[in-house]
Amino acid sequence: MIEKMHFVKVTGPVRDFDTFVIENVLPYEIQLVNAYNIFGSMKGLKRFSEINPYEKIINKVEQLSEISGTPFTYDENDEFSIVPIGLISPEIDGYSRQLETVAHIRGKLETTLEHRKQLRMQMIPIKDVEVEIDKLFNFDYMKFRFGKMPAENFIKLGEYIENLDVIAYKVYEQDEEVFLVYFTPASHEENIDSLFASILFKRIRLSEDIRGYPSEALKRIDEEIEELTKRIKDLEEEQKAFIERNRKRIQELYNFVIRLDSVFGTRRYALHSEEAFYLTGWIPRSKVEAFMKKIGDTPGVTAILEDDEEFQKLFPPTKLKNNRFFKPFEMLVNMYGTPSYNEMDPTTFVGITYLLLFGMMFGDVGQGAVISLIGIAVLLKTKNAFGQILAYLGVSSAFFGLFYGSLFGNEELLREHLHFIPMINPMEEKMMI
Repeated sequence: MIEKMHFVKVTGPVRDFDTFVIENVLPYEIQLVNAYNIFGSMKGLKRFSEINPYEKIINKVEQLSEISGTPFTYDENDEFSIVPIGLISPEIDGYSRQLETVAHIRGKLETTLEHRKQLRMQMIPIKDVEVEIDKLFNFDYMKFRFGKMPAENFIKLGEYIENLDVIAYKVYEQDEEVFLVYFTPASHEENIDSLFASILFKRIRLSEDIRGYPSEALKRIDEEIEELTKRIKDLEEEQKAFIERNRKRIQELYNFVIRLDSVFGTRRYALHSEEAFYLTGWIPRSKVEAFMKKIGDTPGVTAILEDDEEFQKLFPPTKLKNNRFFKPFEMLVNMYGTPSYNEMDPTTFVGITYLLLFGMMFGDVGQGAVISLIGIAVLLKTKNAFGQILAYLGVSSAFFGLFYGSLFGNEELLREHLHFIPMINPMEEKMMI
């Protein structure tokens, strides 16, 4: 059947508009009507601003999620805290500032750690050099180079530099490559560098942060890397602990803001003065008593029910109301078109004929049972009405299949064992079917 609707006019504090919609419009299934059609002639009323203040707060929570590495997800069934909108943003900012401070310190430590790791990679090939590396950078008349070349080219190197003013020293060998250092007078720097480049010498520039003997410097850097790694891990744990302490509160605020954002569109149906909002819409008769009681307990809010006949020109919305068995078939009715407010609700008729026709055309005990099980699985997983319809169709199919004597297409087995059931062959009894 089509449920009767009542027209309601509501006024309340403008600052509480969005919260009112969440607590009263949505739960009581009020179908809003543009209040301008009713209150448009009143002076001092205007439409709400189209600027959404909640998007910025949602972005802040998403940024908070990125900083902390903890996702905050919305679920309409989760709890939420109703908080004055002016207090939500400062609270979220407070959480962000604390995490950003930790993240900033952690970022600087990670940069330092990465630098130390790069130094370590530079020092491993020269760890056995018994020279204070930093002193090599300060020669006035000599140039120092460190790099690598193919091992086979290093073997031939002696032939190239035998009569040249250069000294080459192998310090490390790995994967058919030789790491070496060479010294040459500053006056010969350009020619010697060109020679080494021609035999595939690749220079590796050492950081000036390397000080002292390589073996000692390598030990110091390993200690620094260990200490930096520990401090970064401690900061990560601190971030996680902070989020765990405040996760529930942040999630509740996030849920509330998402709800506010989702109902922001209702503002286009409302008008407001400096202090009050004006809202109109249709409420189902079954919700009227509870709604009016709730309004009576809400300070500053007034609701007036109007006679339906006076507002027929506004075309009341259609709300289908059926018992639990036939309710899923409302989905099929709406697929073809929702009936008008003054028309008949065909849901019960559709449900009965759909079940009978499906069972008659697809009668099979085994296949019907499979369809029914699939429907139950869909219903349990998604709560979708389609799953409930499938479950019904499977039962109808199995019922007719019992009288057709059909089990997964076999029409002999049931007839043999259930001979007390009057079975017919639908292909031979077309007129009866």
